[in-house]
Amino acid sequence: MLLVFAVMQEKDSLAYRWSMATGYASVALIGLALALGPLWLLQGRRVPASSDVRRDIGVWGAAYALVHVATGLQIHMDGDMLNYFVFRARDGAHALPIRLDPFGLSNWAGLAATVLLIMLMAISNDRSLRALGATRWKTLQQTTYVAAVLIAMHGLVFQLIDRRNVAVILLCGLVFVAVVALQLYGRRRVRAARRPG
Repeated sequence: MLLVFAVMQEKDSLAYRWSMATGYASVALIGLALALGPLWLLQGRRVPASSDVRRDIGVWGAAYALVHVATGLQIHMDGDMLNYFVFRARDGAHALPIRLDPFGLSNWAGLAATVLLIMLMAISNDRSLRALGATRWKTLQQTTYVAAVLIAMHGLVFQLIDRRNVAVILLCGLVFVAVVALQLYGRRRVRAARRPG
């Protein structure tokens, strides 16, 4: 995170620099949390239903995402946070005031991911695991995959809207592809282990 913060241009606002640093750190940590299970399978290790390490990494990733949201909402629209999601009268006539342009859709995806990450943070503890039971808890934890897809959509669109450096876009794409490939590998291994005979 500090590396991203340090390489940002000095002309960039402090909010922009924090938003980018925490956004990229969040993507890296959530990607790592999703990759750990398949990586453990590759090493021949058993993957537990719940792991403190994986939960802690995911919680830190979600916490950075929340800081990203708080700082990111200060960058565009002169601090008018509602304008990230709906058109204002000053934006001209729109049949539907909800923003469905790439900027708006990306923000809606980010908002949905934020809601899921808050829920995931709230249940990422042993007390919730006991209260919900392992099966229901695991089902709720699997919404991490939905959050990850929403985060990928949000990130990709903003990479293009802000015309970010091609190397940064490729690096983000590489993280997403690696996580998907590992998840598909892990899913195949789990299904193969469940087959009789």
